[in-house]
Amino acid sequence: MNLAFVVNKTIHMLSWFKEGMAEFIHSGDERLEYYVSDSVGGVDATKLNNMVSRATDLLNGDAWNSDSRDYAAGYLIVKYLDSKVKSTGNMTKSFMQSIQTRFS
Repeated sequence: MNLAFVVNKTIHMLSWFKEGMAEFIHSGDERLEYYVSDSVGGVDATKLNNMVSRATDLLNGDAWNSDSRDYAAGYLIVKYLDSKVKSTGNMTKSFMQSIQTRFS
């Protein structure tokens, strides 16, 4: 992520955004599935709610713990953002390019 934007441009970005985007680029589905799956490969509602709660906490300013759960929560946030960007007819690549342009 830092290489794409040059380090000094990302230093003030929130960790959940930087790391969530890094997970998104290489697809963090496996990590997220680990935290929300039940024993037969379905989604465990309680585990999913816990992950959404952690993502919400990060959005509300909780400290980034740099653990696997935080990476999964950051990825979940970025996946949600991606779905919202796509719903407007745009692509996340365009969204990232606008960030890059803004901080050039």
